[in-house]
Amino acid sequence: MKKVIEIYNPEVIILQAGADSVAHDMIGEFNITSMCHGEAVNFMLNFNIPTILLGGGGYNVKNVAKIWTLETAIAIGVDNDLEDKLPTHIHSNYYSNDEVI
Repeated sequence: MKKVIEIYNPEVIILQAGADSVAHDMIGEFNITSMCHGEAVNFMLNFNIPTILLGGGGYNVKNVAKIWTLETAIAIGVDNDLEDKLPTHIHSNYYSNDEVI
């Protein structure tokens, strides 16, 4: 991506960060960890170019919730230890900071 940024010098980046690339997805076959996914988002944000971060893909609801929560936290600069920051509700276990299932 460094070379792409260098050549095209974009004014904005649209990053579609689909959760189907994460391990144990029912359809995706990439088996990427949640932390690796987060590092990819962080890598793109470090170009300091306005970025639109889109969720997409993902066929394991717990993984999708965890990945999108992690990506949002990274994008807004919130500590990755989210468990103490999320209000308790009936779906709380979907957002735990545990590794993807």
